[in-house]
Amino acid sequence: MYKRQNQQSLTAKDLHDWLTINKVIPSLPTVLTRLDALLRNPSVSVDQVASLLAADVIVSASIMKAVGAMRYVTVNPAETLTEAVSRLGFSDVRVIAYAAVFMSRIAPTPNISQKNFWLSAFVSAVAARELAEHLTKKGLGSFDPATAFLLGLAHDVGMLVLDAHSPRLYKEVVMKSKFNPSALSRHEKEILGLNHGVAGAVLMKVWGFPESWIMAVAGHSFPARLSKEFQPWADLLLASESVAFYMGYNNGACQAQNPEIVPELLVQRLQYMHFDPKDCCQLADRIRQLVEQEGWSTLVSSLPS
Repeated sequence: MYKRQNQQSLTAKDLHDWLTINKVIPSLPTVLTRLDALLRNPSVSVDQVASLLAADVIVSASIMKAVGAMRYVTVNPAETLTEAVSRLGFSDVRVIAYAAVFMSRIAPTPNISQKNFWLSAFVSAVAARELAEHLTKKGLGSFDPATAFLLGLAHDVGMLVLDAHSPRLYKEVVMKSKFNPSALSRHEKEILGLNHGVAGAVLMKVWGFPESWIMAVAGHSFPARLSKEFQPWADLLLASESVAFYMGYNNGACQAQNPEIVPELLVQRLQYMHFDPKDCCQLADRIRQLVEQEGWSTLVSSLPS
């Protein structure tokens, strides 16, 4: 079959080889695996965690920046990393460490606004965590809120991977999808050979994340195509992404939708989760407030637009 000049047949294996051989995106630092191991110890101390994190300048700086958010300020700002860890708590410290690494490991790409991308990612992450807690309380599944947050943060990183790999072709993808976010995956598949969900899953596999995380990211645009064991997490990611777009946050490539109109896809997702779509405004207000209070918007404030 004749293939147009502005198309390519990129496969997951091609992308995996490109990432691993060329080292375009660095591997995850050992501080994350060491932190996870340390936090599995029920008797771990604040001093031990702070001492470990102090060895990574980027993670330490992000923690100090985040602890300045209004949620964690008591009277005076934290002056030391130990004090910051104490105020944040181990769960939030872990999430911030992963967020800092994700942001620092992937260099800016030519066709995606880094500031808009990561702000939308944090909004999706908070939405995923809130929806996870809601579903668990309703008895509709067992979702770990911290995992939901990290998956919400990482679910679209494949966009950055594809843009870094094929910037000329991804520019065409962006142009075709700019005003139709729901068509992004289809245009990626048509022009590049695979979509950003699969590309993100390849990166997460290279980084050594669990299969359940990899599959959720791979299928978050089309959860029904996954086997039933992986569908709940993919459904959650699709819903959280839809919430972010509804709130007016774009992913750095596609325009956000009119916030006065609740998209049909979001209505369907929320109804499936036993969440009244009429409460969308209340949910959006809570998420927007948490993004500010928890310092996520502060973390992206210095990124290029």
